[in-house]
Amino acid sequence: MAVLDAGPLKSKAVVADAFALYALATEHTDPAEEIRASVGRGRLTVTVSALAVATASGMRTCWDEYCSRNHRPDVATLVRRLCAGPGVEVVEMDLNASIAAGRLYASSSAVRVEGPEVLAGCHSALMAQELSCRVLTVARAAYCYTSPAVRELGCRLMLL
Repeated sequence: MAVLDAGPLKSKAVVADAFALYALATEHTDPAEEIRASVGRGRLTVTVSALAVATASGMRTCWDEYCSRNHRPDVATLVRRLCAGPGVEVVEMDLNASIAAGRLYASSSAVRVEGPEVLAGCHSALMAQELSCRVLTVARAAYCYTSPAVRELGCRLMLL
C-alpha cells in the first residue's frame, strides 16, 4: 500500500512525479518554492523519469480545481530549466523497468485509473522503490497510486 508521509523532508533524495515536477518548475506553491530552493542549494536531489518530464511539460494547469493561483503558459520551458539545473537527475528507464511500469499501468487501467500522468506515476513509483526513497507528489495526484499493483509496491508518498 502507498504510504503517505506528510512529515518534514529529512532525506537527501526524492523521486518527483509529473505533478510535483510541475509544481517545482513553476514554483506553484510555497512548499514547492522551498523544496526547489533546497535543490538549488544542493541539499536535496530530485530524480525524475523522462516520462514525468514529458507529462509535466504538457500540463497547462496544476489540475487542482480549488487552486486560485495563475498558471504559467511556459511550463515546458520552466521544466527544461529546472531539469537542466543542479540537483535534478532525469532518468530514462531501461527496457525491463519500462515493461514493469507498463504492467503497473495495466493494473491501474483495469480499475479505470488512466492517463499519461498515471503512467508517469507508475514510472515514479518504480524508480522510488529502486532508489529506496519517497515519491514527491501533490494531493491531487493521489489517485495515480491507488491500483492494487502500485499499492503492493509499498511506495511512500510525500506531499508538496
